[in-house]
Amino acid sequence: MASMADLASYLDIPIFSWVSNMPELDDKVTKSTLVRAVAPISSLSDILLFFCAKMNWYKLAMISTADEKSMSMSGFYRSKLKDNGNDFRLTRDFNMVDVIAKEEDIKFLYSEIKKEARVIVLVIPIAQLRRYLVIADKMGMAGGDYQFLFTERTIPNEQLYLTLKSVAFWQRGDQDDKHAQRGFHSLLYFSYPSMIFWLEDAGTDAAQRVFGSDPDIPKAAATPDRFAKFLYDSFYLYALAFNQSMSNSSSVPTGRSIFQNSCDQRFMGKSGRFLTDNKADRRGSYYIWDMGEDSIFRKVFVAKYDTIQKTLQLDVMGNILWGNSRKYLTSKGTYYVPPDTPPCGFSNEHCQQDYLATELTATLIVLVMLAAVIAFLVIFRWWRKERALYETHWKVKYSVLDFDVSRGPLSQHNMITESQTSGHVMEQQDGSDDQSYSSASTSLARRDNMLMIAQMFTLVARYRGDLVSVRKINKKSIKEDKNLLREMQMMKALKHTNLATFYGACTEAPHVCVLWEYCSKGSLQDVLNNSDIRLEALFQFSIAVDIATGLHYLHNSELGVHGNLRASNCVIDSRWVAKLTDFGLRRFRRGEKRGEGVSDDKYYSDLLWTAPEVLRSVLKSAAPVMTKEADIYSLGIVLKQVLCKNSAYSDELVVYTSQEIVNKVAHPLETTPGAVMRPHIPEEFPEQTILMLCFKRLIASCWHEDPTTRPNIKRVASKMKKISPLRSSSVLDNMLALMERYSTRLEDLVSERTLQLEEEKRKTDMLLYRMLPRKVADDLKRGEHVQAEAFQGVTIYFSDIVGFTTLASESQPMEIVEMLNRLYSHFDDIISEFDVYKVETIGDAYMVVSGCPTVNESHASVMARAALSLLDSVLTFVIPHRPEEQLRIRIGLNSGPVVAGVVGNTMPRYCLFGNTVNLASRMESQGLPLRIQASSFTYDLIKDNEEFKLEARGSVEIKGKGLMTTYWLTRQANQALAAEDNSPALQSPPKSTAGSWGDLRNRQDDRQTGHGKSPVLVGVKGAGDCIVTEKSVTNLDLTRDQQV
Repeated sequence: MASMADLASYLDIPIFSWVSNMPELDDKVTKSTLVRAVAPISSLSDILLFFCAKMNWYKLAMISTADEKSMSMSGFYRSKLKDNGNDFRLTRDFNMVDVIAKEEDIKFLYSEIKKEARVIVLVIPIAQLRRYLVIADKMGMAGGDYQFLFTERTIPNEQLYLTLKSVAFWQRGDQDDKHAQRGFHSLLYFSYPSMIFWLEDAGTDAAQRVFGSDPDIPKAAATPDRFAKFLYDSFYLYALAFNQSMSNSSSVPTGRSIFQNSCDQRFMGKSGRFLTDNKADRRGSYYIWDMGEDSIFRKVFVAKYDTIQKTLQLDVMGNILWGNSRKYLTSKGTYYVPPDTPPCGFSNEHCQQDYLATELTATLIVLVMLAAVIAFLVIFRWWRKERALYETHWKVKYSVLDFDVSRGPLSQHNMITESQTSGHVMEQQDGSDDQSYSSASTSLARRDNMLMIAQMFTLVARYRGDLVSVRKINKKSIKEDKNLLREMQMMKALKHTNLATFYGACTEAPHVCVLWEYCSKGSLQDVLNNSDIRLEALFQFSIAVDIATGLHYLHNSELGVHGNLRASNCVIDSRWVAKLTDFGLRRFRRGEKRGEGVSDDKYYSDLLWTAPEVLRSVLKSAAPVMTKEADIYSLGIVLKQVLCKNSAYSDELVVYTSQEIVNKVAHPLETTPGAVMRPHIPEEFPEQTILMLCFKRLIASCWHEDPTTRPNIKRVASKMKKISPLRSSSVLDNMLALMERYSTRLEDLVSERTLQLEEEKRKTDMLLYRMLPRKVADDLKRGEHVQAEAFQGVTIYFSDIVGFTTLASESQPMEIVEMLNRLYSHFDDIISEFDVYKVETIGDAYMVVSGCPTVNESHASVMARAALSLLDSVLTFVIPHRPEEQLRIRIGLNSGPVVAGVVGNTMPRYCLFGNTVNLASRMESQGLPLRIQASSFTYDLIKDNEEFKLEARGSVEIKGKGLMTTYWLTRQANQALAAEDNSPALQSPPKSTAGSWGDLRNRQDDRQTGHGKSPVLVGVKGAGDCIVTEKSVTNLDLTRDQQV
């Protein structure tokens, strides 16, 4: 059924099932057109758990056998219990029990269950149910203290229904009948109600209502099959959905439109009230049966489960009679349910022995007397703390803040970095607030001999004469309780050179914000991003030591952790002292929402410093637990930035997005088995290599995947002081000396960059002139449109390799590319001595023209000489991988008019058009090996030249031209002899003009083909690109004709 549903979904055909309710059909992603008239069996697990919750049964045990249906059903129960892990606990789970397990094995299971559970779910075949309950009674578990639950997984047929309503369900006439009777009294039986409904209410006259008195209907058809009603309702549902699809669209309904219209349908069907959910599955309803006083099972509840709202409705049909003869609804109108835990606990841990009472009484008296002595001291101390707690010196009124920072000393350093807001962008309030933002400058200036850094878009204010950084908290209000007051008191008490001072907070809605010390140099992130600032090792270690020292103070303070350490929260003041900011205030921030203007990239970028164990909680939207180990991990990322002077994942962000990096850090085994994602640190450093390598090892230890193996902050700070080059010298003095060196290097740097730019321009121009004619390349560089140009007289050369298809099929692609590269690189060297222009190479074909783009009156003679020289070079060419074979080419020449122009804007090509090109190609393709075939047009131009010898070939049938007279071109005898003496031998690879062949082999292309495809080799052929595949080399003649 599952395969049929997958196929129907693929073909967009609706499929209505009236029988199968198996779990593999629940996946409506792959089975997007499946409609089910029977409630899915997976809803049984929801019914059972909701019923247990109704009865306050949260500690469960389960026994499931090794048959296929039981394993599938128990899997649903485990999944649901896992999803509700906060409420339910599966104390004992015996899985894969043998279907015909021995009585001793079942007794062992029950003995283990007795230790931790009172409610047992039996996921076993119904044929084994009596046996399990008989053994339970023998072990004393049928007296009302234990409750057994069993779910019927199929629609009951008439026989099972009648058996269930009689003593035959448990009675066998053997010696175990008494045990079975008591055992079944402790059982609640869950079943589908649909067949029962059919038998009770609809089955008797269904055939008559459907078939009427038609005499042609066989008697067997008048007896309803137990699934017949569902088949009927399936057709009825299909008709409803089809009609709605037709009314909603003028076209033929699709499978998915019929599926959509099958969702949320309601009607009274042959199988009872018919309701479908938003997945086109029938909503489940079930009967819960219990054995009455007459030892016959009867319905006590009708459970109706809403799969959309995830709610359970229990309609009471009778009163449960528990195994101890007590009833669910008592005579007093109260309810009784056997508890899932004994009153004294499973180990009697809640009931103490009487003899302990005396000892406890005596001990209590002594403790009370001692407490009376201590109470006064404790209360007095508490009173003093409470009085200090309610002092609100930390609270700031928003009206006191002066946002007009253009006056006074701020004019000397009136900018502050965006990162001091920790990613919270301030929104400008109404004009009455007089707020001002620092400008987005990117200049480097001297002011009072202080280095000013480019900073942007952060709110700065003056509070009690001091400049402060005001950071918005995205909360509507703040609840001021004792815990918050203690937190503020603790924050105000934190004082250290490497911590930014906490001035206070404003709790007035809607101006909830926090005030931190203003640091004029901005954040560490800003300093690293500023290419004009060149940090030397002295400053790197100075900043690193400051950050570690500040974190060491926090870890030893009452606060305990930073909790939000990253480069943007490490600020630098006017004296180049690094300070930590944005720490603590966890209770004040609790419930803060993500800002509307914060993009996903910004959100995940702020998580790049977060430890993996914390990320896993954040990605699950759970409240993260901040630890000292997590701070050490964040410190490692920050120290890496200080060391490498770049962003946290500068190299990795070229390949991955911030979100991808965060996921890889949080789940290393899921993304890259056996490896973890960490920032790349180069192996070598230009300055103080030994110190930097020690620094690198320290960083690697800080971001270890296992938090317990990371060093504590005391060890980190101690090791940094050992490897740091700083002693007692002033950092400010070193900074001023560094600035002086910067000014002397600036002119040299500008000159060096100018020379580099000119060299790169020269290389670019040289490459462009190799690809296009100089005039065309110059026009394109100026941004001008290249006009096509007509040339009245040119001679075109075409050549290809004879038998290349066979050679390529018998050779490796790499061998073919190497051979073509050697051959055509040498061709390029030869034609450079002639007034000709190489147009392109197509596979093994080589195309050259004379008289274009530079006009040449003797173009035919020049091209004839070049062709003879190329043919001579082939005679001595050695195929690298087949030195015993002679390479043979055939050459064709033709003269006439052409039109030349540039085709395309991306990778433009200089192309020739006209019949002259086509005829030149025919001269080559219909020539003979190691011969030059010239057309009559070329013959007319060079026949009077005594340098050449022309022999008439005769009339040749030319494709598309008919019969034409062609000629063989050779040299005169004396000139042929001279040419033989001067012909070059290609015994070794020629020097490529476009890149060495060794380079090609060393940088094999990453683009490997997938399964079942031919490999591709990309190499350099002469001065152009060459792409050869095993498939393409067999069709080169056709490809060349099409491109020409």
